[in-house]
Amino acid sequence: MRVHICTLANDMGIEQLQRLSQEAGTFRSELHIEYDDNGTHFKIDVKSVLGTMLLALRRGTEVLLRAKGRDEEEAIHWLSERVESGT
Repeated sequence: MRVHICTLANDMGIEQLQRLSQEAGTFRSELHIEYDDNGTHFKIDVKSVLGTMLLALRRGTEVLLRAKGRDEEEAIHWLSERVESGT
């Protein structure tokens, strides 16, 4: 399992999150984003379009990224780049 902690530089809107979810489907690994918001802990499956659309990823939010599977190293690198840049 690979883990990466980062802070968002930009807000991520619905379109970016939908694209993130669709592109995540190209990886075999499980991909999750975890974060806390007002005392509530969220853990979202990045491959779930509905799950990612429920995210409130705002600039300055610290998130924990997890990848587990055959291509986890490539997947965590890809996910961290997308989340950190907000694209």
